[in-house]
Amino acid sequence: MFLRIGLVSMALSACLAAQGIVEHSLGVATAAATAGAAQRLGKTVGEKIGKISETMPTPPPRTVRSLTDIVPAANRASAAASSASATRATPPAAADGAIPALVPSTPASASPSAPAISFEDPAGIQEGMDYAQLLRRFGPPSMKYSSTAGEQTLCYTRPDHSLDVQLRDGKVAAIRRSGQSADTVILR
Repeated sequence: MFLRIGLVSMALSACLAAQGIVEHSLGVATAAATAGAAQRLGKTVGEKIGKISETMPTPPPRTVRSLTDIVPAANRASAAASSASATRATPPAAADGAIPALVPSTPASASPSAPAISFEDPAGIQEGMDYAQLLRRFGPPSMKYSSTAGEQTLCYTRPDHSLDVQLRDGKVAAIRRSGQSADTVILR
């Protein structure tokens, strides 16, 4: 009985080895055939692109000139007044084909910027808090992912520590705090 099993396993392994050799040979032959075709195709495409670039005329070099060089001195005051009142001014076309450089203008009355929103330190997160309360007090998390239905994990990362806050049904269920170790890499 064991002799038959041994013979069958030897014959099976020999057949599988032969099949592997045949499949490898077919793969090598296919790769060799397609490599030659790909090289010919690449050479043909390169030749066609070369012919196209030879037949296209090269444009003359263009120079960049300041807008103040193009606008006459008499019209500078009126041009400045009209650009301050208009939201978008169109520069005049240059006669010699030069591209005018646009100089950004500052608006006459700049509105004060809105104050930056500051949030509390996430170390103050406690179990039982709502998701809306978390966002209002501690801001949006650095990362958020869902693990199962009704469960989410919010990650709050600070330079000196990080918090993983687990939510179940919209409320804080668990908080895992971790300090920064010497081998921790923070990507910014």
